[in-house]
Amino acid sequence: MHTLDLSSEAAELLPQRDALSGWGLIGDINTVTAVNLAIAINVGGVGSDATAIASQWVGANQL
Repeated sequence: MHTLDLSSEAAELLPQRDALSGWGLIGDINTVTAVNLAIAINVGGVGSDATAIASQWVGANQL
């Protein structure tokens, strides 16, 4: 992209915000927990079909 291509563009600042901020009493405490779980079962032996289930979970807490 050339400088001339940008001459017609305009930009503005986004408003300031406190993302994931705490109460300020004991600082900012943010916890994020991620869990991945997968289980596969093959009960028929060699050459048989297997059944699998998988789940994901992510949680975020702000104090």
